[in-house]
Amino acid sequence: MNISPAELEKATSAISACIPELIAKSTIGIVAANAPYIGLLGTGTLLAVAEHRFIVTAAHVIKEVSGRSVGIMGSSKGNFVPLAGNWFLSSAESSVFSNDPYDVAVYELNEQECSRLLEVEFVRIRDVEFNTDLSSSFFLISGFPKVWSTSIDETQETMHARLLQYGTCALENAVGLQNYDSQLHILLKASPEELFDHTGKEAKFRMRTNYPAQMPDDLRGVSGCSVWKIGDIKKPIESWGRDECRLVGIETSIYSKPGAVKATRWNAVATLLYEAVPAIRPVIKMYENQLM
Repeated sequence: MNISPAELEKATSAISACIPELIAKSTIGIVAANAPYIGLLGTGTLLAVAEHRFIVTAAHVIKEVSGRSVGIMGSSKGNFVPLAGNWFLSSAESSVFSNDPYDVAVYELNEQECSRLLEVEFVRIRDVEFNTDLSSSFFLISGFPKVWSTSIDETQETMHARLLQYGTCALENAVGLQNYDSQLHILLKASPEELFDHTGKEAKFRMRTNYPAQMPDDLRGVSGCSVWKIGDIKKPIESWGRDECRLVGIETSIYSKPGAVKATRWNAVATLLYEAVPAIRPVIKMYENQLM
């Protein structure tokens, strides 16, 4: 990267200043429980449509539950909120390895479940962008890697998870990747090179134990997290703003080669909500030309 340390520090600081608190506060960990064990499965996003409250994630995360109880981390303190209701999935196939091209899931929270959520915020449809051309966008992936989380078991009474916010660009010239369709998906760079922290210093992706982690393979756990557009790389970073950040996708897969993250476009979530929850159709219908 042909950029001086001072320029890099200035750029990363400017990017960090563009990230609204909403992104972190709407990101929750999805966990599976089989007493006494509780462990991280994936990541979800809290969404509000009118008076209804939802969790959005990847369908394969929910399919991995396999007979265990499913719940969410209700706050940064790691309290467990069990979910007793039904999930709506983009495919009825039960296999984690199904050929569902969308791979999204939604769950409607009831009042009791909502009351147990602390220090959170819900995104709205107005925070979503359905633009098909995102080639010049700068993105933020916000999720909980399993390599940064702990589990509850006989010896550990509390669970902790650390949020990763990873900024990246679109991956160009994606040819021949299995189960990738540019009309349905967004493809993002996920390379172990050129990793920097929010101060512009070179960073290494490491496990909680400080052993080296692999990028993107050790991103497991962020599955189902939101992908946000936080700027346009064709414009000066100084012109980016928090109010312009938009939710554009749900992370659903990784490719070890060429080093990429795949996200399903948010159009698929809107379509699933429209089909699954008749009560919110008047709101979703305003975006019906974006439905798949």
